[in-house]
Amino acid sequence: MNNRLYLHLMANREKGFALALALLIGVIIMGTGITVMMRVQGDQSKVIAQKSRADALSSSEAGVARVRDLLNSIRVMATVPSNCTSGDCWEWAEVPTGNPSTNFQRDLKKLAIATACGNPNRNNEIAYKILAPTGQRAVNPGLRDLASGEWFQLEDIFRVYDHDRDGFITREEWPGTDEVFDAIDINRDDKISPDEINDNRYYRVVGYNFTPSSDPNILGLGVLTLEGRSRKSAETDLTNIDINRDSGDNAASRNRVVVTIPIKPSLPLAFTRTTVPALWIREGAPEDEGQTGQITVSNPNYSGGAKFQGDVVMSDTTEATGFVEETGTLRPNLECHINQNNIQQPTPAPNTPYKAQFVGVPFPNLPPIPTGLPSGQQNLALNDSLSVAQRTFPRQGDTPTTRTINGQSVQVYEYIVNNINLSGNDKITITPGQRVVFYVKGNIDGEIEHNCGNVTGCKPGNLQIYAYNDPNILGAAPPQICLRVRPNERLEAFIFAPAYSLGKTGNGDFVGAAWGKNWGKISTCAPNSGAVAVIQGVEWTDLIENLKPNPLNTLPQLGKIANWFEESIPSPSPSPSPSPSP
Repeated sequence: MNNRLYLHLMANREKGFALALALLIGVIIMGTGITVMMRVQGDQSKVIAQKSRADALSSSEAGVARVRDLLNSIRVMATVPSNCTSGDCWEWAEVPTGNPSTNFQRDLKKLAIATACGNPNRNNEIAYKILAPTGQRAVNPGLRDLASGEWFQLEDIFRVYDHDRDGFITREEWPGTDEVFDAIDINRDDKISPDEINDNRYYRVVGYNFTPSSDPNILGLGVLTLEGRSRKSAETDLTNIDINRDSGDNAASRNRVVVTIPIKPSLPLAFTRTTVPALWIREGAPEDEGQTGQITVSNPNYSGGAKFQGDVVMSDTTEATGFVEETGTLRPNLECHINQNNIQQPTPAPNTPYKAQFVGVPFPNLPPIPTGLPSGQQNLALNDSLSVAQRTFPRQGDTPTTRTINGQSVQVYEYIVNNINLSGNDKITITPGQRVVFYVKGNIDGEIEHNCGNVTGCKPGNLQIYAYNDPNILGAAPPQICLRVRPNERLEAFIFAPAYSLGKTGNGDFVGAAWGKNWGKISTCAPNSGAVAVIQGVEWTDLIENLKPNPLNTLPQLGKIANWFEESIPSPSPSPSPSPSP
């Protein structure tokens, strides 16, 4: 074959192969590009889906937190369902303007009165947390609003949680769970930025039910069903709860959670501290004698009144002087008529400040007077005729009793006393470091000194005085205890005298607690102007018997969430279902 022809044929064959190879490479590159593009698009869709789901979950968490916050403000509503055809529930709750018709309404009115005491700006606080005014409903709905089952928009998340205003929400600032934080934090920089979450977030209460429990440690279980939702665009119809209502929003996400919350009995603030209330009385407010007539519903400002550095508790009051259970009213509003300036705070102040409060807690029983004490420690009359040695306790030769206090066996000197009546500079002295208990049948009028100073192991609770109003000693005379504490003197003690009028005169310090019928009603036991009557200082664990009240079923408390799970949303999504009538 001609060489030139051969070379020409060979060249044409190579060109054909190169073209086919180029086409093949092009197809491969195009396929790879399409695959990459599809993968990127898939990753983007996955990220969008994850972000939407995280937004919906955060909406649910925020909604649950909102409901818990409202229930913590009005705890009695944690014991009734959200919806009902009749009876007590969120749907029909209100603070009655007249006489309450049910215990539930009575409790709401009591709470509303106590919340507004001394602060007119809080007059409607409880009422608005039940049913918000029209102008506030969209932003701060009440529990009755939530019972409607409508959607409510959550607040600007950055305004609420970006505490340092740096434009990001850190893990420390985030109130929800780490799981939701991690789901929102798609940039994986351990902070939430504005591009990672939107504010078109909504929540709604599907329903809340309370089931009583036979467990003595809890009142029952509250089960909250709530939905959270996130949209790319803002919602235009908050009443539309249909399952397909977000079909036109490709970035929308919705979920439903069911949360179980134990509802427990609890105690008022004054009984949750390690120290006993400085003053606990069961009749009237702690105003001074002669000021009672000044206290009327139309005249809440009365002069004077004792000062206390500690909690002041009022309970068991009569219709004329306190809370009337039948009508849910205070006559007068005792908590509102106590000048909170008379409740002093120590330095440093406690995390939860001392306050005056009305509580529905009756006095505990007095400890029984012991039997079998040595004759020299019974039926004592402590008066001016005794020598200093006979008025210094424990006296030489006295016999202690072994008692178990706070889990430890200790020696306690116990005395049954008919009365204490001292004048002038005469006084009873308690030796620091010794434990002494007086069981008093009659009155106390005089000075008792118990000053621990720097004595190791000495505490105010080392001296305890219990008074019994024995008619064989007092007859029909009203029992009284007037403590005289002179300047530079100090009384550290716990005094429990349920039937007695109590009072203190003198500028000396009384550190401990005084529990009795009333305070400041003894005309011959006038307080010194400006002096603090009692400084709180006795610990519950130092008492010879446990006098701390048991938690109250009438004062519910929300426990930690016991269970939380996601639930599928049925189609169509139902409105809140009323609970059966009680």
